[in-house]
Amino acid sequence: MIVRLTLALTFGLVCIAGCTPRPASPAPPEASLPTIGELREHRSDPDLPHSHHRGPVSPLKITCLTLPLDADLGDAWRLVESQGVEPAMGHLWRTNGMRAHLINQVLVDDFLQLLPMDPDRPELDHLAQRTIHTSQAYSPFDITDRYRQPQTCTIVMPGDEVESTVLEPGRCRLLIQSRPVDDEYLLLHLTPHHHRPKVSVKPRSVIEKRLDGRIFDELQLQARLSRRHVLIVAFHPPPAPYVAPDVESLTEPPDAATSQPAAPPDSPLESPPVSTPESQSATPTDQPPPTAIGRLILTGKRYRKPVQLLLLIVIDPPTAPPGS
Repeated sequence: MIVRLTLALTFGLVCIAGCTPRPASPAPPEASLPTIGELREHRSDPDLPHSHHRGPVSPLKITCLTLPLDADLGDAWRLVESQGVEPAMGHLWRTNGMRAHLINQVLVDDFLQLLPMDPDRPELDHLAQRTIHTSQAYSPFDITDRYRQPQTCTIVMPGDEVESTVLEPGRCRLLIQSRPVDDEYLLLHLTPHHHRPKVSVKPRSVIEKRLDGRIFDELQLQARLSRRHVLIVAFHPPPAPYVAPDVESLTEPPDAATSQPAAPPDSPLESPPVSTPESQSATPTDQPPPTAIGRLILTGKRYRKPVQLLLLIVIDPPTAPPGS
């Protein structure tokens, strides 16, 4: 009897405990709205040093000189080498108002002596040096200031295709990439870039913002730079403005009183102009239009006077250490 009563009481307590509702668990705190940092896509920025997409980092020392806008560097160009820069792209660069050449370091002093520099002109008394760290990712190199007005620009593409475009207010500059070939050589890529910051509410990485605008991959120049050479990047000025003839004067019949008599058959012919290496390299198709993109990249103003810029690019350090 006592055993049955004990089992009944135990069963009753178990039933009561099982049927008793449990207290509700406390509700989680109300979730706050996500922040911009939480919304941003978590990925490795290819332009940051910790990113494995960046590849080996190569420091370059770039010296910038200012010269008169109308300066003629014909004598100085005789010291540069014809190798190390793609000939086809070198020709295309000249048609767009730029040129790039390699020169041996032992000839740099002679090259500088031939530059038309005037110490009495304050706008030419300027020499700036910068060291940038380049890799396979784009490294922007700003040379000139931003322009505030739209610029109508004529761009010559591969195949002599001419494109006329309007570049909105922004800045034209060069993007530099590098890839070590060995301990002595570095493969450089220089690409013109029209940087125009884009307004967007979408979160973007640093490299995306730095590459806003248009990158002219069609004009990317490749140079094989060694520690014993210097890469020179300069403005290639256009020829004198072309003056179109008066159409009406061509259609009018010539006046007998003012017309010049024809030369007799036995008159001596004028001798042709002497051909020089500079005139041979500057073929008519090498001449850039007055609105070439090179004007926006490699020209500017100092003390309100127009100047052109010349870049000297070397590997830092320029010479290999002893025993390497």
